[in-house]
Amino acid sequence: MNSQIFNGTSIIAIAIIIGGLLFLAGGIVLFSGISDYSDSVKEKLQVNATSGLKSMVAKRANEFLTPIINAFSQVTKGIITSTASFLSLIGVGLCSLGVCLFKRKYFAWVLTLILMFLAIVIDIVAIGFVSGVYSNEPNTDGIVSADFAYSLIAVLVIHLLVNALIIYYLTKRSTISPFKAEKS
Repeated sequence: MNSQIFNGTSIIAIAIIIGGLLFLAGGIVLFSGISDYSDSVKEKLQVNATSGLKSMVAKRANEFLTPIINAFSQVTKGIITSTASFLSLIGVGLCSLGVCLFKRKYFAWVLTLILMFLAIVIDIVAIGFVSGVYSNEPNTDGIVSADFAYSLIAVLVIHLLVNALIIYYLTKRSTISPFKAEKS
């Protein structure tokens, strides 16, 4: 086996595994933080008062706001849990993809190409979105600062170029042949 092909594909596989581990870590962090979330939100949003008219108003406010606070807390907890599950599943999938790519599985090669094309499309959409959320005009504030937007755009452009290089490398005839040999 050509060592150059082995090294290039192995580096891509390892990078995919590291990305998967980062997604998995993000999911785990969200899962671990969600257990205390609803209690802390309820505590922060409760109306407290000591005596007299303040106490009566606070009691009525608590009676009115408690169901709203509980509903908000549960919906937010559900969204965070869903996000954590999604990140964890993506992480496990990417780790599996990286291992299969490392083992020269043909389906992993095809899936990697599809994911790289998808990542390029997402990068282009994200660049357009980030370009639209900041303002260079002195009297107008954007959603994010121009410096942050420029940094984010630079990261997205670098990510786009790396994905394009990976696609180029994986579609070279010398790189494809070990994957096709495994397929036969």
